Amino acid sequence: MTKSKSTVLRVLALALAATTPAAVSAELSGGLFGHAATVANGALHIVYIPSLSTSLLPFTFSDTPPFSFPHHHTSLGGNAPSAPASTDVVPVSTHYELDLTVSFNISSPALKVTSTNFTATGGPPPLAYHTSSLRDDNNSLVIWGGGTSDGFVGQLTPDTVWVFYAKNKSWTTAKIPVGPKPRRHHTAVINSTDPSWFDVYGGVQDTATGFTSAPVLQNSVWGCDTDAFTWANLTAGPGERYQHAAVMTPNGTMIVIGGLQQYIAAAANASAAVLAQALAPMNSIGMYNSKTGVWASMAVTGASGSTPADRAGHTAVMTEDNKILVYGGYDENNQPLGDLFILDPLTLTWTKPNVTGTPPSSRFFHTANVVDGQMVIVGGSGSSNAARGDVAVLTTSKATNDAPPTYVWSGTFVPKGSEVRAPQPSPSPSQQGSHAMKKHVGFMGVVGAVVAALLVVAM
Repeated sequence: MTKSKSTVLRVLALALAATTPAAVSAELSGGLFGHAATVANGALHIVYIPSLSTSLLPFTFSDTPPFSFPHHHTSLGGNAPSAPASTDVVPVSTHYELDLTVSFNISSPALKVTSTNFTATGGPPPLAYHTSSLRDDNNSLVIWGGGTSDGFVGQLTPDTVWVFYAKNKSWTTAKIPVGPKPRRHHTAVINSTDPSWFDVYGGVQDTATGFTSAPVLQNSVWGCDTDAFTWANLTAGPGERYQHAAVMTPNGTMIVIGGLQQYIAAAANASAAVLAQALAPMNSIGMYNSKTGVWASMAVTGASGSTPADRAGHTAVMTEDNKILVYGGYDENNQPLGDLFILDPLTLTWTKPNVTGTPPSSRFFHTANVVDGQMVIVGGSGSSNAARGDVAVLTTSKATNDAPPTYVWSGTFVPKGSEVRAPQPSPSPSQQGSHAMKKHVGFMGVVGAVVAALLVVAM
C-alpha cells in the first residue's frame, strides 16, 4: 500500500462542553470531554457537538456544584455561556482542524474552524462517551455508541453507525440490522491483524442510550467489519466493565485496563469504600486474543509505588517500543489523577517512569494518541468541574544500549516525518452492502493463567 510522508492525527470529538473555560488553549476555551480521538492521515480533527443535559455525567464531585452546559457552540477565542442549557435548543456542531504536520506550541495550537452545523447535514445527534474508529482507507471514521441528552434519545438507533469522511468533511450512515446493544463508556480498538475491523468491549446500557430499564453493564466483544458493514458477536468477556481503557497489541491481543466493574449511579454520593469496590484492580488485566477468541485474566506486578492506583476514565496507548502508557483518570475519592505509568505486556509489570517537564493539570475523560513518539492529549475534565480545553504533549524516546527511555512533558509538538498510509478512495456504506463478511474468529472465551502465558509468549 502506498505511503506518504505526512504525520496526521484525526480526532473526532463529539463532546460535552462545560461552562468553565480552560486556561491553556484559547481556541478550545469552552473545554471538551467524553469525546473520541482517532489517528489518521491529514490533520487533527475535533468535531464538536455540545450536549444539553447533565444526565450524561457519570458523577459530580461532592465538594463542587453540578456541571452546566452551553446551548450553542463556543466560538474560537470565546467563552462558554454561564447559564445552563435548555433542552429545547438544537446544538450547533463545529468542526475544528489542527495540522500535525507542522510544529506548534501547546499554548497556541493552530486550530481553525472548517465547518459548522453538520448535525443538520447527516451527522449524529449530541453524543458523549462514544467511540471513533478509523477505516482501512485511512480517511473515514466510524462513530458508534455513546449517550445523548434529553430530547435526542430518539435519534439513537441501535442499528446505525455514522461515517465521517475527513477529507471532504461529510457524513453518511450505515444500517447494520444485527449488532451489539446500545452502550456508552465502552472501548473500540482497531484489530491489528485485520485493520478493516474494530473490536468493541464493555460499556453500560442506560437511559442515555435509550434504555428504559435499570442500567446493564456489558461484557461482550463484538467485531465490526467496516468494509462490509457487518457485526460479529465474538465472545463474552470475563466480567462487565465500563469507563476502562483498552489497547490492541501488534499480534492481535486486546488488553483491558482498569475501569468500573460495578455500576455507580453517582460517585459524588458514594463513599470511598463503595467506589473502591466498584473500581477494577489495576494489578490485574484482561487479555483477549482476537485470533483464537480466548480471554485470560492475568496478574500484573510492580515495585512499591510503581503500581497505579485503581482508576476509571483514564487512557492507555501503545508506544513505539510496544509498551503501554496509562495516564490520568479518577480514583476512589472522586479526584482527578495526573500520574503516568508504564505497563510492559511481555513481562506483565508496572513501572513509574521518571517524567520531566511541566505536567498538564490532572484530568479524566480526555483522549490520548501517540504520533511520532509523542503522546498528544486533548481535553478532559478535572477538579472543580472544569472541562479542559488544552492540548498537552508528552515526548518519549526508546531505550538504547547507553540510556533508558525518556519521558518529557513538552511545550511543543514537533513532527518527525514518519511514514503513514495515504488515504485510499472511500466507498460509501451503501456501496458496501453486497460485500461478504470477512472471516473473524468468535466463540466463547476461556479464562486461565496457562492460556494467558501462551498469549504473552506469543507477543
